[in-house]
Amino acid sequence: GGDLLLLFPGDACLHALGRLELLDARRVRPRLLRYDLDAGELEELDPADLRRRLALPVSFEFAAERPLHDNPVVRRLLERFPADLAHEKTPHSFDWLACRGLPLVHVHGPREEDLRLGWEAPLAPWPDWGWDRAVAWLAEACRLRADPPPQPLHEAYRRCPERWMEHLLLQDIRRLDPGLRPEWTYRQVPAYRGTGRAIMDVLSVGPGGRLAVIELKAGEQDALLFQALDYWERVWDGLRTGAFQRSGYFAGLDLRPQPPALVLVTPLFRSHRHLARLASYLKPEIPVTLVEWNLQWRRGWRPVRRTPLISYR
Repeated sequence: GGDLLLLFPGDACLHALGRLELLDARRVRPRLLRYDLDAGELEELDPADLRRRLALPVSFEFAAERPLHDNPVVRRLLERFPADLAHEKTPHSFDWLACRGLPLVHVHGPREEDLRLGWEAPLAPWPDWGWDRAVAWLAEACRLRADPPPQPLHEAYRRCPERWMEHLLLQDIRRLDPGLRPEWTYRQVPAYRGTGRAIMDVLSVGPGGRLAVIELKAGEQDALLFQALDYWERVWDGLRTGAFQRSGYFAGLDLRPQPPALVLVTPLFRSHRHLARLASYLKPEIPVTLVEWNLQWRRGWRPVRRTPLISYR
């Protein structure tokens, strides 16, 4: 293996500490240097020693026990658009009515005044529009949020493709892996760490109680693996420190004390060309799998190709 020289200003290196521990020392040896331009100083740090001395607590905001807001207008809308709208919880204090992953109505409480319309700010208060105008707008948004699309370039079709993928995935997550358990699957999971807050796409559990972190991307992104590893690291820390039990996740379920599986999901040919090579520098005990969907996944998805990236070497 070779040396990987990393230079960080001030304490910015703290964000990379956990990630460095995931590298296979036989393939790469990270060297961490901190510099201060004002003082003209350069200092090499020991990542392992710094990690031991620095506590980065992990916590998970649990919202699954919070009931959905019971709003009479929302109930009427679900009856009006049963095939298009879904009432979903979010990592925040509000819910939303979404059409195939696109949020159309924000639900903050039980009254009409608690409803906001729109998929981007500024949102419109429901009373400003009224039932007829709002229903007409929702009907048009649902018509545009379809495939094949009546207007392929319209924002209602193009926005939030990963949430569209998530919506389809959670309708039958066992198609991704027959061992995954839908009753123990969480979406949009917020995780807090000493270095900040992150929201992962899907967290589930497979055979024998092994956790699975699932990250979805509709288009090619060179940061897919690194973003997913940030979530994976938080989940692994949460499992080892008991953060899940303290936060209420997987209540009563015996989780296996084993590194979680990491599953990257993209449409066919949309993964970055260097994804497998980058994954080959990780420790072999981190199971990374790339699952590629059919290109016309919006009309009905199916796994086309499954590649264990860690076997690249």
